Amino acid sequence: MKREAEAAIQAELRAKWPDQFNYTDYNPRLVLATHDAVIEEELGRMNGPFGFDLEWSPFVRPGAQGTTALVQICDRETVLLVHLAQMDYELPDVLRRFIEDEEMIKLGVHINGDVHKLRRDFDISPRGCVEISDLHRRYGGVGTAGGRLISLQRLVGHYLELYLPKDDDVRMGRWSHDLSPAQIHYAANDVYASLMVVERAAKAAGRTAEQLAQDLAALAR
Repeated sequence: MKREAEAAIQAELRAKWPDQFNYTDYNPRLVLATHDAVIEEELGRMNGPFGFDLEWSPFVRPGAQGTTALVQICDRETVLLVHLAQMDYELPDVLRRFIEDEEMIKLGVHINGDVHKLRRDFDISPRGCVEISDLHRRYGGVGTAGGRLISLQRLVGHYLELYLPKDDDVRMGRWSHDLSPAQIHYAANDVYASLMVVERAAKAAGRTAEQLAQDLAALAR
């Protein structure tokens, strides 16, 4: 029943926004990293604010979810996918510093869930994290009464008038294994969509880049 209800929602969203969001339309570089030196080099050349997301295998055994397997980070020019599952689930120091740096503004939907996940998995204290639904609310967005969070799909539809594909078979897949082309595309698409939503939301609100930076700093936790 739940699967049928979700299928009906997806059909409704596809009908409302027939054109799909595809990060490749924006031509960012895609980097899949499994070595500390590559991560350090790429983060050193990227500029915030950053799209930020995580993936993990949801059910490794009954009642337990897998350790964070993939960290997605993007700016306008680059999508960086750090496959921790191929690094023995060791969080590189450079990535730890990035995640804990409050000056590195990280954007996401339901980002508090990712914050708690990182705390549990790696005993770190993420800072500089902004819930995109809060920015949507700050700019007078609808559907956020009572602090309600809005899905990335609906935010992409609202601001970009595009449908963000969400394939459950990919989303709920084994992120701890070698990544398939479909998984790589899904991960890159999601994180890049977050950044594009924020850029479009700021533009719709008439905010300059400097004002957006101030708004994000005020919302960061």
